[in-house]
Amino acid sequence: MKSIYKSILFRIVVLLLVLQLAPLCLHAQKNKQGKDPLFIEYNEEEASGLNEKEHSIGFGFGASFIGNRLRFAAPTVGYFGWFDNSLTKLRLTPAFSISYAHLLGNKFSIGGGVTYQEVELGQYPKQYYYYSYKFVSMKRLNVSMKFQMNYRQREKYHLYSGIRLGFNYNDIYADSNIEDWAKSFSYMKGYQIAAQVVALGIQVNITSNIAFNSELCIGPPYALYIGMMGLF
Repeated sequence: MKSIYKSILFRIVVLLLVLQLAPLCLHAQKNKQGKDPLFIEYNEEEASGLNEKEHSIGFGFGASFIGNRLRFAAPTVGYFGWFDNSLTKLRLTPAFSISYAHLLGNKFSIGGGVTYQEVELGQYPKQYYYYSYKFVSMKRLNVSMKFQMNYRQREKYHLYSGIRLGFNYNDIYADSNIEDWAKSFSYMKGYQIAAQVVALGIQVNITSNIAFNSELCIGPPYALYIGMMGLF
């Protein structure tokens, strides 16, 4: 399961880098031909296409570190003694996200979204592993508003950064005959304030009504994101 998760995460990272670097490479090629240099200031004419579509609805998925957070919170000692971390199994879904955004002029956007993810952490004790299977499952719902600044605007793509502010609702269920497990995850239950920094994002316009976007983020609900957007 670990290898599958790493494989999925690796593919997400590769696709994210391709989406971010491809437009830059295209502009570098144009620069060699004496057209559209990469390092130019904001151009109103080039960015005029952004005015045509003021609304967008997006759907995508991201990769988070929620599994690592569960590992960190898991107790190391229980009824059967020390737990063997090499026997830990982590099962999780991508962070599925639906969002809406409204363009304010050319440089700013405001919107919101909902993200949902499930994760399960299981461990076998060193002894009697065939007898007792310890696990904790977590369902996380994130609701947030997004404030975004657009820059490096071109006809086919633009870069952006921003912040998300909202809350997480964590539904946690610990199934164990070890009391410490329930106590270890109690602080993660319920509602929590969630803040995220979108360090770097890119939107690539495929047609006048369809675009792809990807993001590198700090904070919940995900660290890497890839999605599709409908523009209208």
